[in-house]
Amino acid sequence: MAPFDDCDAFLRYVKSEASERVGPWGLDPYGGSWGVDDASDDAMDESADEPADDSGDMGAEVPASDAGSGDDDGQVSGTNVQETGVDEADVVKTDGDRIIVIDGNVFRHVDITDVDPIVTDALRLGDGWQYELFLDGDRAIVVGNGGSFRHDPMPVDDTFDAEAEFAPGSSMPIDAIGGPWLPSAELFEIDLSDPNDLRIVATLQVEGSYLSARRVGDTVRLALSTGPQELPWVFPGGNAGEDLARETNREVIERSSYADWTPSFRLTTDGGDRSGDLLRCDRINHPADFSGFDVVSVVDIDLDDGLAGFDTDDAVGVLASGDTVYSSLDRFYVATTRWPEAQLFMDDVAPPMADDSITSLHAFEFATDEPVRYLATGAVEGQLLDQFSLDEHDGFLRVLTTTGDEWSADGSSETVLTVLEEQGDRLVAVGEVGGLGRGERLYSARLLGDVGFAVTFRQIDPFYVLDLADPTAPAVTGELKIPGFSTYLHPLDEHRVLGVGQAATDQGQTTGLKVSIFDVSDPAQPRESAQWTLPYGWSSAEQDHRAFQIVGSTVLLPAYDGEVGQHGTVVLDVSEGIDVVGWIVHDDDIASVMPAGCSGIEASVWPEDSELFWLAQEVPVHLCASDATLPGDCERYPAEELVRWGDEASMRDALDRADAADDDLIVWCYPRYRDGEEIVRIVVVDGVVYTISRFAIHATSLDTLEPIASAPL
Repeated sequence: MAPFDDCDAFLRYVKSEASERVGPWGLDPYGGSWGVDDASDDAMDESADEPADDSGDMGAEVPASDAGSGDDDGQVSGTNVQETGVDEADVVKTDGDRIIVIDGNVFRHVDITDVDPIVTDALRLGDGWQYELFLDGDRAIVVGNGGSFRHDPMPVDDTFDAEAEFAPGSSMPIDAIGGPWLPSAELFEIDLSDPNDLRIVATLQVEGSYLSARRVGDTVRLALSTGPQELPWVFPGGNAGEDLARETNREVIERSSYADWTPSFRLTTDGGDRSGDLLRCDRINHPADFSGFDVVSVVDIDLDDGLAGFDTDDAVGVLASGDTVYSSLDRFYVATTRWPEAQLFMDDVAPPMADDSITSLHAFEFATDEPVRYLATGAVEGQLLDQFSLDEHDGFLRVLTTTGDEWSADGSSETVLTVLEEQGDRLVAVGEVGGLGRGERLYSARLLGDVGFAVTFRQIDPFYVLDLADPTAPAVTGELKIPGFSTYLHPLDEHRVLGVGQAATDQGQTTGLKVSIFDVSDPAQPRESAQWTLPYGWSSAEQDHRAFQIVGSTVLLPAYDGEVGQHGTVVLDVSEGIDVVGWIVHDDDIASVMPAGCSGIEASVWPEDSELFWLAQEVPVHLCASDATLPGDCERYPAEELVRWGDEASMRDALDRADAADDDLIVWCYPRYRDGEEIVRIVVVDGVVYTISRFAIHATSLDTLEPIASAPL
């Protein structure tokens, strides 16, 4: 990887590569770019020196993650983050005196100085999506994907006229496209000094898409991805026009400019507007081998200066694609999983399989007092799951990927942990351990200092304990196989890890929300020391770790109870096992019984197909007397019991054993569900729990779970 010397060198490179790859439909049918970053293939093959004689001892303690940016005593628990000291952008932020809530494109200020939540003002942001924020005193920085970024059309002289290129009467015309709408990332700086009169004081718009952002100290660092989507490709009307379209598109490439391939920015402040190229030519790096036409930009915002202080010296780019962002205190990584170029649906080649995938990784220095700087790139085989598949410790990057095809009959898939070290401008593999979850894929991971944990799943959940003390010789020290799986892992103390996911039968059929505690005091023999399940339930924390909240030994988990059709927050005490302390529910009018609107059949009559059996895996099923009232006079069959028999005939036998009379009813009910009642985030300030949905914010005592006050949103 090396920077371009100047803009001419950049243009020569992209024009040469694009001319070889362009077709009658542009660079690809979807407006993006093909290619995988092969710059570090050597890095995947290089190995370290001889490993040490032993793998070292397990870390003395497993650090618990930071539950926000509050005081050490936990009085303010905000965003649940992956790395202590590295804040993550979120839709809800608090500093203990206010809570900022973003719902879609509406920004709300909630005053909590007197405990009761009071919405003081609201702002409508742009027309975009994925808005999230950082809070810094009387200032908020909002970032997301916004509306169109408009350019003047590429100049076209009289010698280049796509319509004129066609012979008169041609039946295969080519339509020139490249409309005015271009994706953009948006940043807003919002003045909060008057909570009753919020004001946007600066806006930064950047061509491309927002990926993710992190904050360390007073520096916010965000990653953007931009593709050459504004080039005015021409499309053929049929097969006969393809050759002409290809040649015309080559002409489009030849006439393109630097701005056609790289992101532009537009900054609007009270002092005026600025616009131009986001990246200087000598601030774009490229691999030795072609890695696509997308540009990943990493941009720094100094919170002391705000958006008005933005400078292009604070941005650096890589000619490659990006999907996943992970940051430690001093390193910022952008990763993407790609497939070999030859496999990308070109020339009737079959679609790529999972075992063809490669994950490329790009490392940037995160120094809060210096401009962002590109450091190194590397690659590993396999697919990345999410940001928790990455972790940097003592200068080594640990990466978990799944290789192979999990759906193939030969069970060729497996999860591999690779340890990479910066060697010059390359991330070079120095250690590896594979064989995790053969025939399965990775569902969750947590890598912490000298230890790591991983969960794979297809039918049974293997929970793995990893010894990471020696980076050149990582090892699997223990394995536990249990039904179900965890999609989020959270360390409780040096010997216990909490998992949030789904319970399942031995056949792999999910049955509802499951919270587990894994005892890893003996790394060679991990065990599930406690579990709690909620049949037909689920939690948003299964997919978004920022929805998870923990204060001391109290876990507050957004949850949907499918049995009664109710959203809420379940409060769990995990000091010893898992004990349900209670629930926080927003809508007190929601009945704690199964709602009406159920369907049923007589116990002596069964559908010809397996409809009832499959319904039983998704919704509650009851056996009721013919004159019963749900649910008091009915016997409910928990999902675990109904589906554990594994087939319809066994389920019939089970109901027969329940002495079902011919006129009894087998009843299944679809639970009540209203979008918007889901608890989006939970914050805790001075013993008060604030639960936030799209409809309302509620304040509840953490000690008694008694409601204090609420406010509509």
